[in-house]
Amino acid sequence: MAALVIAVGMGLLLLRQARIAYFWFLNGLLIFATAGFFKHILHVHRPLGTKGALLHGWSYPSGHTALSIAILGLLTIMLAQDAPRIVKQYLYAF
Repeated sequence: MAALVIAVGMGLLLLRQARIAYFWFLNGLLIFATAGFFKHILHVHRPLGTKGALLHGWSYPSGHTALSIAILGLLTIMLAQDAPRIVKQYLYAF
């Protein structure tokens, strides 16, 4: 997800869309920071017996899931901006 944030952000900067790039990077940074903050506040341990799971760190909220939803959600909104209404409905449903 970090690679997607950087790639889309740099693409927006190359297209001289600095304001949109600012919000794009801010979205990724805030979600990453918020998920990390709540992990340290809630202290939900990782499940025992999960093969390959780290023994240290916290499991909830999932930083990967939170970042994926935030980034892909904002990307969908950006792509649907100029689309016709029916296309927007399908994009948002997908």
